[in-house]
Amino acid sequence: MLFEESDLIKDTKKKSQVIEKINKLIFLTESKLKDTEKELRAKQEEEEERRRLQDIFRNF
Repeated sequence: MLFEESDLIKDTKKKSQVIEKINKLIFLTESKLKDTEKELRAKQEEEEERRRLQDIFRNF
C-alpha cells in the first residue's frame, strides 16, 4: 500500500496528490487503450483487404 488511509484523511495535500496521480494514471491508461484499439482496427482492416485480394486472385 502506498499510503495509509488515515494519512490521507489528515493530510489534504497528500490526498490531492494521490487523487491527481490516480486521475493521470486513468487518463494515460484510457489513452493507451484507444491507441491500441485503433491499431487493432487498422490491422483487421488490412487483413480483410488482404483476404479480399486473395479471393480475387484465386478466381483467376
